[in-house]
Amino acid sequence: TPTPVAAPTAPSASEIASAQLAEMEAELIRRDQARQAEHELRLADLDRERAKLASASARAGTLAGDLVRARAAMVEEFKGVAGDLLLAGARRLAGEALSANPQLLAARASELASLLGDGAVIVRVNSADRAALAAIGGSEMTIVADDNVGAGCIVESSHGSVDGTLNTAEIGLGHQTADWRKSA
Repeated sequence: TPTPVAAPTAPSASEIASAQLAEMEAELIRRDQARQAEHELRLADLDRERAKLASASARAGTLAGDLVRARAAMVEEFKGVAGDLLLAGARRLAGEALSANPQLLAARASELASLLGDGAVIVRVNSADRAALAAIGGSEMTIVADDNVGAGCIVESSHGSVDGTLNTAEIGLGHQTADWRKSA
């Protein structure tokens, strides 16, 4: 005789609810793991971007420092060249002006003599310029040829002397140019 087979029983409502709850729990765990994995990927991307930004920032800082140093070197070089050109131009202009217009030397000698006050003065000039100054000589002003004097003149009196030579003016301008070169 055949053994009776029990008819399958339908799962109970609590078994169905437990199974659904287990599936929902598993789905929530999968989603949470997927979110966590995505979060870790984004954090890794962020760390890589931070590293790139730090590297770029360091390069920018290096470039900025290089630019500051290059600018300072260029300014220093410019000041050197400009100062040299200024001195050469002033020397040339003054020399040409004195050569072309002897009255300038006479006017300069008179101006310097007035700085020394009243009384007799001696004006020392290069022998080539003595003739040009002969007209301003007189009882109070003696013109003396002195080949140690370049362009310009040296005026002397009992009160002192004033060097109005081009060389002395050039030295003074050279000091002013050197101060300018040192300035920021």
